[in-house]
Amino acid sequence: MNGGQPLWQMLLPLVVIAAAFAVRIRRMSRGRPLNPVRAAIVCVLLVAVIAFVFVSQPPSALGWALFAAGISIGGALGVARAHVMRVERDADSGRILIHQTPAGLILLGGVMIARRLVGPSQVGAPGGHTVSLLTDGLLGFAFGLVIATQLWLWLRVRKVAAA
Repeated sequence: MNGGQPLWQMLLPLVVIAAAFAVRIRRMSRGRPLNPVRAAIVCVLLVAVIAFVFVSQPPSALGWALFAAGISIGGALGVARAHVMRVERDADSGRILIHQTPAGLILLGGVMIARRLVGPSQVGAPGGHTVSLLTDGLLGFAFGLVIATQLWLWLRVRKVAAA
């Protein structure tokens, strides 16, 4: 047991995440058509979730600082992630295709696994404030990562579409 939690309960989500990522990595060899509406919906949903979290439990001043730091770090990694994605025009259909790299998925998996391993306590429990601060930083990181990736891809797609 680990902190009162059976080992299988801690490892099961990690195994499920690894299995899902393995399936996704296998499918990455094919390009997927760019869907700007889906990208916009993902961004709007992310903003809505973060707004809901912050309205229901407003962060402290340190939480806001960690959120801002998370946005900065996530934004930098989002630009790097979008930069390694291959963007091309399909010769047959003329559609814009995006080829993701495993690096972005591995990065996302690493954050998910770290969150699972680092934050098993609950808000309100001893150490809950630390988990709350960690969550504020991770929300900023996710926000920066997703928004920067989508914006950078949009800029790259404009160049490919114009060519």
